[in-house]
Order: sequence, then structure tokens, then C-alpha cells
Amino acid sequence: MPLYHYREKNIGSRDMKFGTNVKKRREELGLSQKDLARAAKLSQTTISDIERGRNNGSRYLVDLMRALHLTCEELLYGKWVEGTAIEGNKNSEFFTENVAKIPISSRIPLIGWDDIAVSKKEDCAIEILHCCPGACSEQTFALRVVGDSMAEKYKDGSIIYVDPLGAIVHGCTVVVQLAQGTGMMRRFENNAEGVYLIALNTHWPDRIVKFPVDATIVGRVVGAFTPD
Repeated sequence: MPLYHYREKNIGSRDMKFGTNVKKRREELGLSQKDLARAAKLSQTTISDIERGRNNGSRYLVDLMRALHLTCEELLYGKWVEGTAIEGNKNSEFFTENVAKIPISSRIPLIGWDDIAVSKKEDCAIEILHCCPGACSEQTFALRVVGDSMAEKYKDGSIIYVDPLGAIVHGCTVVVQLAQGTGMMRRFENNAEGVYLIALNTHWPDRIVKFPVDATIVGRVVGAFTPD
């Protein structure tokens, strides 16, 4: 059931308001209609019709809320804090282009944390892993977890798979490189108050920090395992 209902054949002021909110948020995040359509799993025509008030969007509200990282009230009434999109390179955007997936038998380079910014990860591989956690791009690489900032989910010594082309969305786990070259893994959260990096270990000092303006998202964690 739709969360709210309009007569589909009529274009009312509330329809236009909703469409305006969708367009405003989409542009704030630096997304094209095609990008948003892909993220919400809708057609580009549907996004266009919603933004122009030709489609009230009621049946797609939940999909758009998730894709635009807003609550129901924020999206319906335009009440959100602007400027929460991260500026920066392609890896810092909330959505990425469709990328070719690689088979699970593919070779994944295991590298050190000091090499996360190296473009060709195979050149600095400590080891080659002959597995992949599932759907990931050919740029995926692996890291060995150091410390317990993300325990209990990611334990010290476990292996994480990082995809530089993975979509960065609210609640996902990311690897971030700070300006001084330090790398770290944190949960990515984008809410009405801003964008944050969060350590899962509730006892970790400075567990919740505002996303640093000089930081870069290297990729999304798409899988993990603990070696025997």
C-alpha cells in the first residue's frame, strides 16, 4: 500500500512539491536523473515524471527515501539539512555507475594499509587471494584488519574485501584515507545532522566523528572472512 495517496490523473500542488523535493535533493547529491533511477531501481522516465509533477510518486516513496537518504517527513515536506553530500572524487559520491562484476574465482590482491591509495594494487600485493565475496568489481582488493575499532563484526586479523566502485550508502562500511595518509575502516552514516564515520566498537574513543573535509573514501567493504 502507498504511504500516501493522490489521484494519479490530477497534478496538484502537493505532487509538484514532492517532485520539487526529489529534484532538489537529487541535485544536492550531484546525481543525474539516470543515477537516481538506477539507485532507486526505477526508470529515468519515472524520475522525470515525478520531478515534473506528472507522477505523484506515492508507490515509489520508500524507494526514493532510501536512494536519497531521507526520512518520509524530510522527503514529503522538504525538511532536511542541506549540504550533507560529500564533495570530492568519484569514490566519494553516493552512487556509482554500473560496473562489470567478476567471478568468485578471481584473483584479489591482499595489500597493506599504506598502499590503499595505489592505483595498481597488484604491484604492492602481499598475497593473492583466489576468491571474491560475491558481486564486486575487478578493482576490488583485500586488507587485513588491524585493531578492534570495528569489533565484533570485523575482528583483528580478519580479511576485508574493498570495492572502490561500490555504492556508498547510509549504513555501509567504508575504508577511508585521511589527509595524512592514514587509512581506517568505519561505518558510513548520512542523516539530517550530517555525514559521520562510526566505529562499531562501543568502547572505542572518539567513536563517532564528523566526516573530515580532507578525507577520501577509498571504497566500500563488500565482504569479510576470518582466516583459519
